[in-house]
Amino acid sequence: MLLLGYSYGSIWFTYPGLVLTPGRQRLLIGITIRVHVGQFSLNPARLFLLREDAARRRSARILSRMLPLIEGVIARRVLLNFRADADVVQRLLPPPLKVDQHRGHAIVGVCLIRLEHLRPSAIPSPLGLSSENMAHRVAILYPADGGMRPGVFIWRRETDKRIVELLGGRLFPGVHHHARFRVREDEDRLRMEVSSDDGEADVSFSARISGDWRGTPSFGTFHEVSEFFRKGDCGFSCSLRGDELEGLQLKTLTWVMVPMEVESQRSAFFSDSKRFPVGSIEFDCALLMRGVPHEWHQIVDIPELATSAAFV
Repeated sequence: MLLLGYSYGSIWFTYPGLVLTPGRQRLLIGITIRVHVGQFSLNPARLFLLREDAARRRSARILSRMLPLIEGVIARRVLLNFRADADVVQRLLPPPLKVDQHRGHAIVGVCLIRLEHLRPSAIPSPLGLSSENMAHRVAILYPADGGMRPGVFIWRRETDKRIVELLGGRLFPGVHHHARFRVREDEDRLRMEVSSDDGEADVSFSARISGDWRGTPSFGTFHEVSEFFRKGDCGFSCSLRGDELEGLQLKTLTWVMVPMEVESQRSAFFSDSKRFPVGSIEFDCALLMRGVPHEWHQIVDIPELATSAAFV
């Protein structure tokens, strides 16, 4: 549920949620965010508490603590893709999720995405947030009405914005860790270094845009690789407690990819032999998208975990 207010040239967003106090009295706690010329900032003075009985009287106003729709522009999206042993990857997935095998491989990778003008759909674009983000993910099949459907499972996410780290998994789906992003970019070349705070998800690569697609063991044609990633628009990750899934659907208003020729790349997550034994994973290809209007929709029909998600 999103409550709006305006004062002194700022727009205020209030997001409520429920907590349980040590004295077993349930209280409603809310966090207010101030938007000021495209920047989000927490205002601790606007924290508030309500007794549960007051919250019940307002239950019609707090049906959900998650944002139903967020929109913005994908300024840059890089997909560094690896092919991996399907049995190895399956052990890293919580039931009932299954590896979506393609030509006998599990397709895992890193999504590095710069988002701009990100905001709730009712808010003007100039007030939106810009951020650098990263996700380590795998193509999956998940149970839904009508059978198993394609999507992605995200093992972990990184962001350069503390506000996203704080609110992710609490006020909108997706637990985030903090990282530092260094980007050198022009029309033809791209170099990125991402340093996660714990060092377990560090990523670096250098690449240039290529006019030609070179087939790989996983994808013979560029149409094949483009369509494979187009269908994986529903992403799932574990909640803060690890006992349930959260989901977001990425809806792009256009879909244009270009291949990249990678000169060097390193991923601490995928080079960890405890997760991926030597010989079980190889780099496959890299893709780039730029300037894509998009929307994030919360997924309501979430598959239930068979077990707690302590598997990576």
